[in-house]
Amino acid sequence: GGLVVGLIYQPAVAGITLATVPLLILPASALMYVLQNGSKMVSRAYATAGGYATEALFAMRTVVALELEGHFAAKYEEALRAVRWVEVRNATVVGTTTGLALSAYLVMMVAGIL
Repeated sequence: GGLVVGLIYQPAVAGITLATVPLLILPASALMYVLQNGSKMVSRAYATAGGYATEALFAMRTVVALELEGHFAAKYEEALRAVRWVEVRNATVVGTTTGLALSAYLVMMVAGIL
């Protein structure tokens, strides 16, 4: 209804609005994906790190006897680096997509002025 009326009475405004809709939809889609799956990715990364810690703790005598403390510590630190990378990536995607979605309104206003 409103789109048809807009195209009939103000085709320039309706055209600008329709042209900037993808600027809202694409970042919003990426943002929703990260918000829905980001916590799963972080949980998976923490589970990997926790698995290494649990393995070392349950086999403490073997780890100490074979002097594998450094090996398990390195594996655990590597898993924690993966957690950090996931967190940084998720935060970057959330910030970028939010900024792009909010800037779509500015693009719409500038296109309307021109």
